[in-house]
Amino acid sequence: MGYAFLILKLTYIAVELLKNKQLLINPYAASIRIVKQILLRLWQMINIIGFNFVWFGLVFWGNTFIPFALLILFLHLACISKIKNEGVIIISITLIGVFTDLMLAYVGVFIFEESNQIPLWLIVLWSCFAATICHGLSFLKESKLYQALAGGFIAPLSYLAGYHLQVVDFSYSLIATYVTLSIIWAGLFILFFYFSAYFIKIGDSND
Repeated sequence: MGYAFLILKLTYIAVELLKNKQLLINPYAASIRIVKQILLRLWQMINIIGFNFVWFGLVFWGNTFIPFALLILFLHLACISKIKNEGVIIISITLIGVFTDLMLAYVGVFIFEESNQIPLWLIVLWSCFAATICHGLSFLKESKLYQALAGGFIAPLSYLAGYHLQVVDFSYSLIATYVTLSIIWAGLFILFFYFSAYFIKIGDSND
């Protein structure tokens, strides 16, 4: 999933830079703006790459990798100016995501070794994913259509990868599971970005 989002991100950056016509009108001001954009995009790419690293670590090594994943998450929070907003967003999205996976495991869509319980490393993975919504995935925030498409088509690939790596099993066929997850994740992505925008707005109003 992370690689697919990284490709989307790189494409978005290229398009945004090519659209910058101000470079021809006011080269100095445009250059400053482009440098700021590049630094922002660099931070967003580091955020996505960090999530990729955490995803692979947690999927391959499970609970053993949790301390490293938490360290990366804490380093992320240390770089955030409005840590309270970020913390609320991460906790909210993590709770929604964990509840969703618990329900899917309870009804038998997912089968983990822990029976109806989801593994601890998956909860940590949700927290790390939540840290990408306002950063690495922020280019999706302006369009509910893009959110639904990214969530519906790309996010379920993470579970399919987990299935092939034998960290989760499915009760139903791959196609049925993918379609089910696509519908759920399309809605989840829209909900995640709605919550993030809401909490950012509340946080800004309290400053």
